[in-house]
Amino acid sequence: MTGRPDLILVIHLPPTPGAPSYTLAPRPTPPGGAVERAVAEARAAEEAGYTGVIIENYGDAPYPPRPHPGAVALAAIAAWEVARSTSLEVGLSLLRNAPREAIQAAAAAGARLVRVNALCAPRVTPEGLVGPSLREAAEALASVGGGVEVLADVDVKHGLPASPGYSVEWEIAECAHRRGPLRLRGVALTGPRTGEPPARGYVEAASRAARAHGLRVYLASGASPGVLRGLAGLIDGVVVGSYVRSGGRAGAPLDPRRLRALAAAAREALGGGGGV
Repeated sequence: MTGRPDLILVIHLPPTPGAPSYTLAPRPTPPGGAVERAVAEARAAEEAGYTGVIIENYGDAPYPPRPHPGAVALAAIAAWEVARSTSLEVGLSLLRNAPREAIQAAAAAGARLVRVNALCAPRVTPEGLVGPSLREAAEALASVGGGVEVLADVDVKHGLPASPGYSVEWEIAECAHRRGPLRLRGVALTGPRTGEPPARGYVEAASRAARAHGLRVYLASGASPGVLRGLAGLIDGVVVGSYVRSGGRAGAPLDPRRLRALAAAAREALGGGGGV
């Protein structure tokens, strides 16, 4: 644990070997270069006061329902190198929805956290129907002997609920009641698309539901200093990928000024509670 709030940078891997976006790129980033960039971004985040990183195969869009082997391998290698090179908590997110691969790769790399897009409810997405994957995540955790926590997206961006009676409060309650032995760090709240924040009223409702079940609440899209100030008291942590990059664009190089500005806003809005 630290005295700082949870502030997690998403490291966007470029297209990984085996993805169409890698094969069709005029000058794809070689795996070694992708790992070096991940380490450099993690070090910059550590210097700015972040507590963790999540390594994600963001560059592989359009995503398959489950990641190809090259994505899993590169994410695991990057996680291993970041863990060796920094004191940050390291996590993995494998798109579109792959808790088995993410948990096993995390365990092999010494990472402690995985983010899962559709853990407790099915989602209709551009990649097809994904989830639910609660049982799969529990089996994967058992296969590696535990030691990995899950951050669960609820009502995740770039997707729609598969059932007409869905509500985010229902999904949070089901996750809490059905998780069994799964170590659930908390829930991740997102807007409808990458870089878009959820509405305050939505965060209020989801936060009440999550905290009623002892779950931490993370803002996981649309983070900016202004948004964080507006959500003070409603969230316990931040997962940021877009705002801290040049022009606020996902996948772009880190902007040191934005990186530091968001860290300062997180400390102001979240205070000294939490930490990893």
